This record gives sequence, structure tokens and C-alpha cells, in this order.
Amino acid sequence: MNILLLSIIPILQFVFVYYLFLKPIQKYSFIFRKLFFVLLGISALNGYLYIFFKMTTAYFGIPKWMVMIVLNIFWAMAVLCILIGIRLVLNFVFKIIRRNLSFNLFKPESVILGLFMTALSFYISAVAVSNGFVPPVIKNYSFTVDKLSEENSGLKIIQLSDLHIDGITTKSEIRDIVDRVNEHKPDLVLITGDFVDGKVADLKEITDILFDLDSKYGTYAVPGNHEYYSDYKKWIAYFEKGNIRFLENKNISIKNYAQKNVINLCGITDPTAENYDMTEPSIKDALEGIDKSVPTVFMSHRPKFAVELQELSDLTLCGHTHGGFMPGIDRLVGLLNEGMTHGLYKLGREKVIVSPGTRINTASAFRIFNKPAINIIILESSNTQRKLSSKNYSIYFES
Repeated sequence: MNILLLSIIPILQFVFVYYLFLKPIQKYSFIFRKLFFVLLGISALNGYLYIFFKMTTAYFGIPKWMVMIVLNIFWAMAVLCILIGIRLVLNFVFKIIRRNLSFNLFKPESVILGLFMTALSFYISAVAVSNGFVPPVIKNYSFTVDKLSEENSGLKIIQLSDLHIDGITTKSEIRDIVDRVNEHKPDLVLITGDFVDGKVADLKEITDILFDLDSKYGTYAVPGNHEYYSDYKKWIAYFEKGNIRFLENKNISIKNYAQKNVINLCGITDPTAENYDMTEPSIKDALEGIDKSVPTVFMSHRPKFAVELQELSDLTLCGHTHGGFMPGIDRLVGLLNEGMTHGLYKLGREKVIVSPGTRINTASAFRIFNKPAINIIILESSNTQRKLSSKNYSIYFES
């Protein structure tokens, strides 16, 4: 989205809240109004910090509780705007029903209503922001793949995505994720972008823990947009040294101990690369020279590329959407991601899994009915398991 367009949002939010919420309530005290101006100012600064610099308050080494306060203010102001919008719509509907344009079911000048909306906004924000930092749940997926040989049936892939390791991330949080992955003894660990928000020198002690991920065939990854914000080349070189291999418009044949191909593993870069004069995503390059006799697993940080892979990929793993944040808002997020925000979808022969994120970006730490997840994916040979329904965009076998 254009930076100029995004930069207008905090201004519109200020105008919206002032003229449609604060101004009509004449009985609010001077101190209360000034407090609201301060809250709106904090919200705007937090927004502009990310819009213009791709940074959050977590970059500055301030305590986590202070970051949480800023996030709560930011999201409370956003929720308040939504509540104001709902009030406007309901009042308009009742004006039409009553055929009386002066009638307001919810009176804008009501102090009690104003206080209730303010309290509700901060309550929803507090719950949603707290949910953004809870440990990930395990989500299990199991389905058949036509070209998978019987000897490789039961291939276990674990997907991590959107770890967003930053200045308030603790070693114990990442250690817990790594230990839980290793407990499940995966054949392959795949990470679909957005590892970090910060510099190698600042985060190395925490990101080093990812090198303890253990699987039969290794750990592979693709970049997300946040790697480009955070000194891309240094991060890729650093992770490669720790045996996390990035597939930047490339593929690799995963071979078993008999040196037979198990799957093609492909990955692409992120469109953000264009802004940094780096290699843009190329599905054609990523698929070049693959073994068509075995299944193809494709990694893309953004779900939108899955649409182009319907007859080319057997399984596509994505992230980026953070699960759409909450019901309702997920529909808007879906508009930018071909309708896919979380879970398992079927497009032609291709199955697409969109991770809600193993963690979340501090700038957008907001979750309602949407938990972070570690995805465990079992691929079975079609000779040993019944085939799935081919209904387009269905979600199935998720637990």
C-alpha cells in the first residue's frame, strides 16, 4: 500500500475521533479532552514509526510493559474508530426506520455512552494485544499426495512462520518453540519468512537458538518482507551459516538415505525485494529443473502466489497474514491475499496452508479468536490413504 496513503490514516483517525466522538460530548472536562489528544498523539506516532521507518517501539530497548502500553493505546484508538462507525451506521438505519432524520438511537452527546465506548475499546485492545504474545498452539494437517512413494509415506513437515524476533523477544520464547518442534521429530522444518525485526548484532543471542532446530532433512526457508526492512543480506548470510538454507527463487531435491528423490522443495523471494533493488520473486526460476515424478512443496511468504501454482505445486506453504487478526477484519486481509488468511485451502491439484504466524509482529500484535501456531503436516502416499475432496477453497482435516 502506498506510503502516502498510509500516512493519511492517523490524521483521519484524529479527525474522526474528534469531530464524531469528543466534540459532541460537551460535558467532557478539559482534562479528559487533553488526555484523549495525548492518546491520539501516541497512537499516531506509533503508526508513523512503522509507516515511515518500518520500526516499532521494541527497537529502542524499552521494557516490554511500556511497549504493551503503547500497543494498547494504538489499538484502543483503532477499535474506538470502529465503534464510532458502528454507532453511525445503527443511528442511520434507525433514522430510516423511524423516518426521522433527527432521531439518534445512540446519542453522540451521551457521556455514559462515550465512557462505555472508551472502556470497551481499551478492554478489547488489552485482550487482543495480550493474545498476540501467547505461545503458539499445535495445528495438525494430514492428507494424501499422489506422487509420494509408499516408502516415503508419513513424511512429517513442520512449518514455522512470522517469528518476528525483536527487541522484546526473550530467549525462553524461542527456546520453547524450538524444543516443541524437536519433540515431534520432524523430517523437514520449513520457515515461511519474517524471521526478524532488527539487526543481527542486536538479536543474534536469540536467533542463534533457531540453529538448534533438528530434523532428518534439515531446515529451509524463504524471506518475508521484514527481512528486507532489517538488513537482508546480512541476515541471509547469518542464517545460512547456521544451516538454515534460503531458497531464493530456487529449488532443491530432498533425498532419502538411499539417495532417491522424496520431494522437490521450492521457494521464492518476496515482492518487497523490488524496493531494495534485490531479486524479485520468480515462480519460473523456482521451478526450473524439478523432478516431475515426485511431489513439489513450494514456499512463499505471501499466499497470493499460490493462485499461480494450482497445477504446479502439490503443497504450498505461506504466512504473512497473521491469520487476518480477527473475524471480520480477516475478510479485508483476504482481499489482499486471494481470500486466503489461515488454514488449509485447495486450488486445483494444489493444497495451500496459510500459517497464522508462530508469533506476531509487535507493530500488529492484535489477535481475537486467532491463535499463533506451529503447523505439523503429514504427507501420506495416495496408495495408503483415501484421497480428499476436491471442492475448491475447502478447509479440511485441521485440528
